[in-house]
Amino acid sequence: MKRNLQKANEILESISKQNKNITPITPKDYDLFNEFFAKEPHTYGNSWSYIIQGMYGLGENNLGYKYYDGENLSAISIHPKIEKPEQLAMYFVRPMGKGIMKIIAELGKNYKQEFDLQIYAKKLFKNQYDEIMALGFKDIKENPWHSLAIAEDDTYPEIMYDPKSILDDIEKAPRKVNIKKNYNRIQNLLDTLNIRISSDNFEKNAWMITKKFFQEEERKKNKYNFSDEYDYYNLIFNTDHDKTIEKKIVFIDGEALGYYFLEKQNTDISCAYALITLHNKHKYLADLIYFHIFSKNKNSNYLNFGGSEDIGLQTFKTKFSPFTTQQLFWATLI
Repeated sequence: MKRNLQKANEILESISKQNKNITPITPKDYDLFNEFFAKEPHTYGNSWSYIIQGMYGLGENNLGYKYYDGENLSAISIHPKIEKPEQLAMYFVRPMGKGIMKIIAELGKNYKQEFDLQIYAKKLFKNQYDEIMALGFKDIKENPWHSLAIAEDDTYPEIMYDPKSILDDIEKAPRKVNIKKNYNRIQNLLDTLNIRISSDNFEKNAWMITKKFFQEEERKKNKYNFSDEYDYYNLIFNTDHDKTIEKKIVFIDGEALGYYFLEKQNTDISCAYALITLHNKHKYLADLIYFHIFSKNKNSNYLNFGGSEDIGLQTFKTKFSPFTTQQLFWATLI
């Protein structure tokens, strides 16, 4: 069910009227964000896909809001807390600029008092984290995003693969090595099933897969839902203008059963922002997509698949090696 964001939107509209530097994000801001990203160290969060992913339902364009004063930039969202839906929280997302931490500290203190908001700054590099802590913020453990996922997808560090090394190692590894076993299972699927990977009717098929994914009985019973289908809405429907994005549907025997969404950040690094499969149909479908992405991007230096909310997802990601990790940080105002 679509989340209720009426109060969140009312607050965002109010602060936008108070502060001329806070405005709704529009598709025209794609170039603005990328101009800032180009000056930043690499992280999974340096992309239009990451910024808009969790914004559905916020702002006149469903793309959320931003603070921008000509030198500093941060996306802004407000959402109900999962475990306490009556409590709204404001998030400053992937802040950039030399003065942005001081600005967030000042705005956060004001909005916390005026609107009874919990305040978070997310996707921070260590130097940003240290700076905002000195300005009165606290470590995320003092006020977790969620008790089971303290810092959302930064609870566990970003996983960055070297696809060429992974594929080269598979050729060398004996059959008993787990990664080689998975690869051989995928080859068996490719040999025995009619598998096609294409962008045919991507929006229609990806939205259908996403809705089914969140309806699966097994998922409802066995895993806490940290997100819902609307966390993928903008990725599916609001990225057509972006030519750096690769998005594909996996068809098995003509049925759409999975998809992935990859954005190329620069000549060296691409990032995966969605990999959704109806895993009750075929057990190794996610593995198949991983190996497909590795093969298709063999000449990339790195593939960043982001961090994880829970240990199960992180364990799945770390079975593909070699990989490196990068930890990003959250801070909160309490």
